[in-house]
Order: sequence, then C-alpha cells, then structure tokens
Amino acid sequence: MENRCKKCNYKLNKETGFFTGAMYVCYGLVVAELIVLYLVLSAIFELSLLQMYVGLVLAVFLISSFNFRFSRIIWIYIFYKNKLT
Repeated sequence: MENRCKKCNYKLNKETGFFTGAMYVCYGLVVAELIVLYLVLSAIFELSLLQMYVGLVLAVFLISSFNFRFSRIIWIYIFYKNKLT
C-alpha cells in the first residue's frame, strides 16, 4: 500500500490495528457478493449443490484481492470522509 496519496499527499498508513475493522467490511462484501452470485447462478444454470459450492469458493478466491483493497477504502472513508473530499 502506498504511504501517501499521490494527488493530495494524505497519509494512508495509519496506526497499528487501524484497518482491523476493515475485516468486517470485507466479510460483509463477501457475503453480499456470494448471495448475489448464488441467486444469479441458480436462476441461470441448473447446478448441483457441490458444483454451486465449488463455483462460489472459486469466486471468493478470485475477488479476494479486490475485496481486500476495497474494504480498506470503505473503512478509511468512514472515518476520514471530510478530509478526503
């Protein structure tokens, strides 16, 4: 992760443990994404339960990098909303 924002020079590295709460945001993102993906896959395809689980687990691994970064962005925006705009 970058130390400072390239546009506004805002310090992005916070105190130790600041981003611990981002884990909860990431969990919420994963749950929401899996529910939507499950509903879409079950509406379009007729998959067995095992095939559905394998597809959902693969989806979690593929989007984990995105969720990691995006949850940190959401977490920092919650606390520093006025400073970032």
